[in-house]
Amino acid sequence: MALKCGNLSAIKGLSKVNPVAVSDVFSCPDAALLVARRLSRGDVQSPVELYVLLRGNLRYKYRQIFRRLAKMAVLKTSLRISGRGLKGPLRRRVPYYPGLMEFDDESMIESFLEKGYLSYEDVVGLESRSQAKSSVLLFDSSGSMTEEKLFNAALSTAVLAYHMRNEDYAVIGFGTRAFTLKKIGERKDIGKVVEEILDIISIGYSNISDALSVGLKELSKVKHKGKRWGVLITDGEWNVGGDPTPLAAKFPTLHVIATPSKGKIAEHGLKTCKELASAGRGRFMVVKNFSEIPRLLIKLLLS
Repeated sequence: MALKCGNLSAIKGLSKVNPVAVSDVFSCPDAALLVARRLSRGDVQSPVELYVLLRGNLRYKYRQIFRRLAKMAVLKTSLRISGRGLKGPLRRRVPYYPGLMEFDDESMIESFLEKGYLSYEDVVGLESRSQAKSSVLLFDSSGSMTEEKLFNAALSTAVLAYHMRNEDYAVIGFGTRAFTLKKIGERKDIGKVVEEILDIISIGYSNISDALSVGLKELSKVKHKGKRWGVLITDGEWNVGGDPTPLAAKFPTLHVIATPSKGKIAEHGLKTCKELASAGRGRFMVVKNFSEIPRLLIKLLLS
């Protein structure tokens, strides 16, 4: 009945209770068409949520179809967030200086609306980024990888990939052990990386030390003299592998985005994240919702 009515909210609710039964009904052309139409209308959450909830029970043919739709949802959202489109190369915000050709109009309008006037400090310019950068994205896949966590891990990776498309980057996930989804110097389609993230089945503990160790090995492959940095996304609650702080200190720069643990920010994990960012001479950021992560990543890329 829910499928005939196109009620995806009801379908998602039923999927959490009885994924086997829903998968059996959902393995059909009508269901695929329903999700595809929702995606075309801008609903990017449902394709990912339904795929993650049903992926283990869908018939093979429809598992492939729904994974493709989930991947399209992630890539579509990442393009919108990263603003690739026709805006050209990645640009960064800079203070005003004589001869500056481009300006961040949105930022200046906000300042004017707040104060009623503009000063030189409010004039923000945009200039093309010229210095080469190499980065490593490390995300925590331990514990329970919910639909939201998987969606935003994939989305963050896609945002990074679009911004670093002409430069080198690596993507590393970690639970009890770290695993590399894309290596420095590897030519790998971002769609393939996104699919692999969406297929992660999380079990085990949290080994931040192993993730940082693998991240350092990847950054050591970089030969140019440009900036090298890592971004660690975690709740900070490590329970195997030992204290990760000494390894964080070995990074040229390590930014840390602290995420909720079991629905809330854990004080001990927060303290660990702050210490790791301090040791890595990077920025420390806290998010209350996983959906905040991709836009914070944009800020780091533009800094």
